[in-house]
Amino acid sequence: MPQGLEVFNEQGLSVFNSADRVVRIIGVITGTEAAPSSGSVTVPLEYFNNNTLFYFLTETAVGLTPLGKALSGARINVSGSTIVYSSVPCNIIYGVY
Repeated sequence: MPQGLEVFNEQGLSVFNSADRVVRIIGVITGTEAAPSSGSVTVPLEYFNNNTLFYFLTETAVGLTPLGKALSGARINVSGSTIVYSSVPCNIIYGVY
């Protein structure tokens, strides 16, 4: 028999089910338009346990330049558990789900 936790709201709709994938933020790489970030980060393997690595960018650190224009020279590559980035003018938030 399966076990887990499921939470319902007042209307009887499921708002959380422990069988669903839950996002886990692992870190933030800080970059700005004035000081774009470059480097790499390797996520420890203990975070992967059937999880998938993800990242997203935050526009708030870019300033007045539109994000698309600011990112024109940026490069981000994910290989296994490593994120390699160069000339990224905003924050990169990464984790697993």
